[in-house]
Amino acid sequence: MNRLIAVLPLVFACGIGLDARETDTDYLTEEGDVGLSSIEPNWGHPDEDTIVTLTGWGLNGEVSVQFGNADLQVTRIDEDRVVVTAPAIGFETAIDVKIVSGSGAFTEAEGFRYSYDQPQDTDTDTETDTDDTETTQPTGEYGGLVHFIRAQVACKDCFGVTNELTIDASAAFHDASSQGYLDWQPPSGSCAMNAAPSDMNLNRRDVGPWVYLNSGATSVGLAKTNSSSGVMYSATNLGLADFISNASYDVSVPDGGELGGGFEVKNAVVTPQGFTDIQPFELLLVNIAAAFSAPVSASGTNFSWAPSGGTGSFMIQVDVYDPSGANLLGNVVCLGPDNGTMYIPGGYFGGYPYGSLLAVKMYRQRVTENVIPTTGDTLLAVTHGGVWGTAYLSY
Repeated sequence: MNRLIAVLPLVFACGIGLDARETDTDYLTEEGDVGLSSIEPNWGHPDEDTIVTLTGWGLNGEVSVQFGNADLQVTRIDEDRVVVTAPAIGFETAIDVKIVSGSGAFTEAEGFRYSYDQPQDTDTDTETDTDDTETTQPTGEYGGLVHFIRAQVACKDCFGVTNELTIDASAAFHDASSQGYLDWQPPSGSCAMNAAPSDMNLNRRDVGPWVYLNSGATSVGLAKTNSSSGVMYSATNLGLADFISNASYDVSVPDGGELGGGFEVKNAVVTPQGFTDIQPFELLLVNIAAAFSAPVSASGTNFSWAPSGGTGSFMIQVDVYDPSGANLLGNVVCLGPDNGTMYIPGGYFGGYPYGSLLAVKMYRQRVTENVIPTTGDTLLAVTHGGVWGTAYLSY
């Protein structure tokens, strides 16, 4: 049986994330069988998707949510809290928020506002908030990295893994650096051959025994480990409930260690949504006898997925092995918008023999950037929601 040995390195990323604040909406009162006690945040930038947490009562059974007339994908966090993504609409307005559950329906008129400028929050202690945000000025340099990945593996025996679902998280903190962590990826809308992350060779910082990723009632603990490259925080073989789709996670560092004390970065990690369809469909055939049956043409192949959309990007990495599966020959990496389709042109596989075995990894990629409050350096986070499939190189 052919086997591809897949090694997924810790990937670091940088980018601009949503500047969504948590806003108390205590004007909502508990009346009736279903309702909302908070919408956090209750506003978003018109040109960006915004992760929104809805907290309420009577949210039993299957829950649906509408922002205006748009039906949104719903992710349940616990019995009284769900998460949705308010889509970018391109203009300022206030819209109704409607939630329907097994207990009934509730609508908060103009419960969410799209605005290019952050609305004033009269319920917030602005003096305290100002003191918190002005303690450390941003340096503009990178000082921390987080990676959170969920990947469905179609043929676990082909990849040499034990589970059909792999969910891992990792984090590292280091001396300030101006180096970029996505330089290895090609520009959006293009492909590159033999692209791979490089070791940034930075001095790692010890921030104590644990780092946590928190979203609602979900808390993922990343334990400290020491390696030849320095201090790393990681959690492997996580469960499906640990990686919530379309959700934001706070990064909590209780000790802080060499960074000068404990801290928390709100909404630091944003996860993508999942998939309902992947094409070519043979990529995800789980029967070992059907492995390596998806054709990828050396003259050009179109890949597609659903659903699509959002402000994230999409990456396809095709690792090429010889026809026996024993030797890695190279790879092709393509990056583009999350618009549902990506074409790898002819020529990128021209130097490989026909019949080569392919490991195809397709990822939704979300990147966020926030300031570490104790140092002013930038915390970068990248999340991947993906699938690993097998294929062969055809004419």
